[in-house]
Amino acid sequence: MVRRIAFVFALVFLVGVGVGGGEAEAGSKTKKLKVCKKKKGKKSCRYVKEFDGHNAPKDSLRTEPLERPSGEISVRSENLREELTVQIYAADGGFDESVLAQLDEIFRCKRSNEMRAVDPRLYEQMSRIYDHFGKKQIVLVSVVRFKERNSSRH
Repeated sequence: MVRRIAFVFALVFLVGVGVGGGEAEAGSKTKKLKVCKKKKGKKSCRYVKEFDGHNAPKDSLRTEPLERPSGEISVRSENLREELTVQIYAADGGFDESVLAQLDEIFRCKRSNEMRAVDPRLYEQMSRIYDHFGKKQIVLVSVVRFKERNSSRH
């Protein structure tokens, strides 16, 4: 059975693993922010806590570059009902341009069939995700839309 892997979730997961993997509580901060409102000529102010985010300790950040992924990707586009299993690297170690073109095609707009070149580093990240999750097929649910529509706001 093919497990559906949300691409964005997986990227967020990898980024989270790369910066400390959930140990963010130690560096969280809160600030107090003064909020004032004017109602019927009277000014009323109060302080509210403003979340400043979680910061990983500097010593837990990775300093060495990521390992090179296998280069294998198996992807299926739900909207286009197309599948593709490829190796993004050529024999010389660089990117295989014809394979990148095939991947760009599976990322095309469903309605207009317009294609644009995707940064090869995204495909490299997809390969890392593919390797990390046991070579399970990546399912693209929504990719890109070039044609404007009044009914959709994304």
